[in-house]
Amino acid sequence: MNITIPEGSGGGETGEEKAIADASILIHLSAIGKFYLLRELFQGVIIPEEVYDEVVIEGWGLSGSLETSEAIRSGFITVNQVMDKEKVKEISQRYKVEMWTIWSAPVIV
Repeated sequence: MNITIPEGSGGGETGEEKAIADASILIHLSAIGKFYLLRELFQGVIIPEEVYDEVVIEGWGLSGSLETSEAIRSGFITVNQVMDKEKVKEISQRYKVEMWTIWSAPVIV
């Protein structure tokens, strides 16, 4: 599971930051009935299009699909496109995040 807090996303107080999440955090929090923690901890969540496809499109009816879809409709979750793969590589090295996790999710630039 992976959730990353981008630099400059908030003041450091709980609920002031935006997070970048991969599919596993959305699925697993939903599966244990704790999806609401994202709203308690973060001002918003950003996910790549690939995560949206995995959780909402391919995973419709499974854990996380409905919650993620509703959070997108409410504006809490934003779906973005990974534009700069080299920047993703640089960020993954800075935060010591495995590349396979990055490609499936956590950093949008």
